[in-house]
Amino acid sequence: MDRLSVEQFAEAVVDVHKKIGAAFVTLEKTSEKFIFTNTMSPFGSAAKSLPGLSILTSSILGTMAVKSFGYAKVSMRKTLAKDGEDFIIIYNRKTEDSEKEKATDYVET
Repeated sequence: MDRLSVEQFAEAVVDVHKKIGAAFVTLEKTSEKFIFTNTMSPFGSAAKSLPGLSILTSSILGTMAVKSFGYAKVSMRKTLAKDGEDFIIIYNRKTEDSEKEKATDYVET
């Protein structure tokens, strides 16, 4: 995967997830972080009983981000299983805010 710009990354996240049946919306995109929401799962209502899907979502987004920016930290603030929607923050560089966040770090290998 080629490195993507901030704009391209946000578009790719929405597009990839749309193709599999999710409904991602970009709330914020900056040189430091992205914020997305999602209200639909490719697994339908079964997602509400599968909290482990948030780990898969985090891993996919973290991998996409680290390949574009060299660093990613993914915070699943809300999940479909627990909250009825995803609220996801992806930090694409280390910042004071990202360091405070209890989330999963992804690094380029």
